[in-house]
Amino acid sequence: MSENAIVYARVSTKRQAEEGASLPAQVEACQKYAADSGLNVVNVIQDDGYSGMKYSRPGLNEAKDMIENGQAAALIVYSSDRLTRKLAHKVLFDELLEEADAKLHYVV
Repeated sequence: MSENAIVYARVSTKRQAEEGASLPAQVEACQKYAADSGLNVVNVIQDDGYSGMKYSRPGLNEAKDMIENGQAAALIVYSSDRLTRKLAHKVLFDELLEEADAKLHYVV
């Protein structure tokens, strides 16, 4: 039985979206990763225009809630900088995942 997973994509600037890291490109790569890894995507969440320097973002908050509530056991993100740009936030997120017995997956 495959694990339920959330795809999370984020861009903060128009330039990022134009340089190959657009939301649709990230989502497509994450969904392919999920299919190749036997993960069942239950939600695709996108944050458009939110900085990776902030830990509280609407989409990321939704993903955190779903993980804490046991609705998904995996989070798929295109790359580490799409999740966060601060080490302290990564540590907090790792703690949340550990408590929920969930895993973080990066495409690249």
